[in-house]
Amino acid sequence: MVYKNKLKKERILIAGFTALITLSACKHNQRQTQTASTTTEEKVKNYKAIDLDTRADLQQLRVPPLDFDQIKRPAKSSWSITWMPYNLTDNSIVEPEAVKNILIDYSDKIQSIVLKDSPSGTEYLHDGTALIRVGFRPHSNKEEEAKGNIIYLEGLADSFLNHEEMFSMLNNEGYNIIAFDYMGQGGSRAAVTVRNNKTTLVQISMNNTRVSDEFIVEGETYKGRKEISVLANQVYDHISNLKQLKFDKNLPKIALGWSTGGLAAYKMAYNGEVERAILIAPGICVKVLEAGTGIFNGNKITVQTLTSAAQVSKQVAESYGIGAFLIGSANDPHVDPIHPNSPIDAPFFSVNLIGTSYLANGALENIADSAGIPLPKFEAKKYINTKFEEIVKTWKIKIPILVLLSDPKDSYVDATCTKNVVQKNAPNSTVKEISEALHEIDNERTYLRKQAFDAMKKFL
Repeated sequence: MVYKNKLKKERILIAGFTALITLSACKHNQRQTQTASTTTEEKVKNYKAIDLDTRADLQQLRVPPLDFDQIKRPAKSSWSITWMPYNLTDNSIVEPEAVKNILIDYSDKIQSIVLKDSPSGTEYLHDGTALIRVGFRPHSNKEEEAKGNIIYLEGLADSFLNHEEMFSMLNNEGYNIIAFDYMGQGGSRAAVTVRNNKTTLVQISMNNTRVSDEFIVEGETYKGRKEISVLANQVYDHISNLKQLKFDKNLPKIALGWSTGGLAAYKMAYNGEVERAILIAPGICVKVLEAGTGIFNGNKITVQTLTSAAQVSKQVAESYGIGAFLIGSANDPHVDPIHPNSPIDAPFFSVNLIGTSYLANGALENIADSAGIPLPKFEAKKYINTKFEEIVKTWKIKIPILVLLSDPKDSYVDATCTKNVVQKNAPNSTVKEISEALHEIDNERTYLRKQAFDAMKKFL
């Protein structure tokens, strides 16, 4: 009963706090939406989804082996996939042997949690061991040294197995790929914890993930959840320590982030943790509740809201009287399902995402400069002796970054606001606007995706 009352209190606090920062930020970030350009012909046939053989190969990677000495590496795939056991109490990597036998006992249940799109819970775990799925994909030219290491930071409800075309292109350009799924999505959805004095396996939620530790709602505990950029560095080091993989961690380190991951990559750039960064439709200016769009409008995240290729497929199918699912599924590049399928299913994470975006785009600094507007309370251990004004200071980026912007029709981020923020605060930035592209630019129709890939090649 005490736990339920505490959780209810925290949810009320979150709801009120979200309303406060949303209304305050809107006052300081009024923007006009640009009219989206239109085309005379939708070129659905120019979209190339992953072929069936590749999809089948990637399907094998969804559940890594529980024998940590093994790394799953199907014959046709470039990925090497394994688990990284992660201690939720002290945010450290667990020695595999310490949990190996326990996890083998739960092997069937782990497969069930990862493979079935079961409802996501809102509770975040304070202790236990999470199974984080991590992957390494070496560059394609074996006769030459790799040009650099790219650490991929995914979006909300994403999976690193869902971006085959982009990773294949980057491998061909000479770059290694390191990737992981956040706790609560993709393959990182299982954790071992103790309930009623008994060790058991549970489904972990995205509420165990944070974009930034600077933006913590008062009353939250620091146990059991981790900032994306910090976890990314731990994964990077973990991959470098696996002797089975030939990985040189001393090569140039590059952050590549999409959506939520784009905001996390922006923070890594701000912290100087990487040499370069590529941001794809980054969550620097998140749409919260704007004219039927936004992450808190109650709508589900679907393939149709992420890429126009799926929308066009549906339109073509309907115009010819064909079952829309037949063409729509053929143009679905996702191997893992969209999970969680709404930001509302992960309220703690989503509020942190919104607050972090306001840190990045300067909205909180504007609020702090205004008279008569109450300021939210923060608690961040590493800033315990730092003035609030320093915490909310707008991020200034010194390293080179490439920002790929979606069309204004994007349901989740404001491209116009993002462009203004980046051009103001990142003098070494290159901005590429891709008209007609929705949120998941790298999985768009071929002629849109090519614009993004060409810009990435030129930048790298």
